[in-house]
Amino acid sequence: MSTLQLQKDIYLAANRLIDSLGDKAAERAAERAIELKRLGDVEGAARFALIVKAIAALQAAGPHAGARLH
Repeated sequence: MSTLQLQKDIYLAANRLIDSLGDKAAERAAERAIELKRLGDVEGAARFALIVKAIAALQAAGPHAGARLH
């Protein structure tokens, strides 16, 4: 997977978590990263850590930062 595609997927996942969990999105993503690490899924844990950072960036940028253009 290319770096650009990975970044796109990370932000898509972050947007979905924000849409479904609101202010709890980052907390839930961080919990999932810990769960995956505990299970030995280092790659999955690393991806969820990136999702946590993306959630923080999107929430800091405001409500329209993750809006999709049509």
